[in-house]
Amino acid sequence: MTIRNALTFFLMLTILVTGWLMVYGDSCDDDTTPPVSSHTITPSPNSAGWNDSDPVTLDITAADNCGVESIHCILDGGAEETVSAATAAVTVSGEGVHTVEYWAIDNAENVETPHNTATIKIDKTPPEVPENIAPADGAVTNDTTPTLSWSAPNDAGGSGIKNYRYQVDDDPDFSSPLKNGYTTNTHYTPTLSDGVYYWRVRARDNAGNNGDWTAGRQIVIDTEPPQITCPADITVDNDPGACSAVVTWSAPTAMDNVGVASVICDPPSGSAFPVGTTTVTCTATDLAGNTAECSFEVTVIDVEPPTDPVITSPSHVVGEWSNDPEVEIQASGASDNCGVDGFEYAWNHTPSWTPSHIKMAEETWSGGTFTAISSGDWYFHLATVDTAGNWTSTMHIGPFKIDIDKPGVPGNPTPPDGT
Repeated sequence: MTIRNALTFFLMLTILVTGWLMVYGDSCDDDTTPPVSSHTITPSPNSAGWNDSDPVTLDITAADNCGVESIHCILDGGAEETVSAATAAVTVSGEGVHTVEYWAIDNAENVETPHNTATIKIDKTPPEVPENIAPADGAVTNDTTPTLSWSAPNDAGGSGIKNYRYQVDDDPDFSSPLKNGYTTNTHYTPTLSDGVYYWRVRARDNAGNNGDWTAGRQIVIDTEPPQITCPADITVDNDPGACSAVVTWSAPTAMDNVGVASVICDPPSGSAFPVGTTTVTCTATDLAGNTAECSFEVTVIDVEPPTDPVITSPSHVVGEWSNDPEVEIQASGASDNCGVDGFEYAWNHTPSWTPSHIKMAEETWSGGTFTAISSGDWYFHLATVDTAGNWTSTMHIGPFKIDIDKPGVPGNPTPPDGT
């Protein structure tokens, strides 16, 4: 280097040093600006601010125009720690929410205010397995959108449950789930077709810890109704003295692909059926709640004839002569298991009578007055019919001996007139 070049370099260096001293040389003596510090967390927390690892490091970095003398920090309200440097690392361990208060002091003894606060949240314990699973394992339903439910489990780590992962598969090993997703609810409602399925669920907390799966549970979807075959129609006579009959039959046969839960007939076998025709409806219900019906008829025929009333005459005595042609007849006490419908009667000279089975009087008829239009023996005949059309054999009362003829004038009187 030549002397000229050396002089030029020295001159330039002098100018630079003089300029720096003019700008900075006396500034730290009058420094009133506090340092500024910041932090990073390693490993970085998730979006919810939680770490699932332990320990976690809080790295603090401070900056100042005149230099940083020290960094001070307090972990969870404990003792103050001092690091004489522009950087510091605070190790935080243990599950829960931790608070680190920190600040820096520069070489001019300026203190950073307000102090900074860093929150570190640690949860490395997976949540427990959900409980109160419904429906029960092996449930059979005809609901193609069944609600699969569970209760929220405990999360000992403290971050709380974030969501649940569910899987539904037609294979118990869940090798290729048909439904695979997340929900924040404690239930999930898939849409399924008929078949056998398996499902399970597990909880995930806000720190990202996954709990264990619940045991796989089976659910059977069945919308196919059962098959049911009813007995043939039944016809029986009424039970003696009753307007009905107790009727029994063999239970209907029912079949179903998932099993028959019940077969119920209405009215049930062994019921008393009234006279007439009653439709019996039988319902088969399978284990999924699907139903099918069949029906048959039970007919009860009233074959029991009624009982004739008691026939009396308050005006005449049977077998005794009377010159009163008006004979009063009274009837009372007719009865029937299903009800009396009415009567047919006749008033004539013959001791026997064959009814035509044509009702002449209602069941309320209680008698009347019958006129003997000629002298001789008169008879009253009656037959009773019930509501089913059964007739009694004819009953009779008589003879009522009626003499309505005046006696003749005596002939051949003696002695002769005028004797």
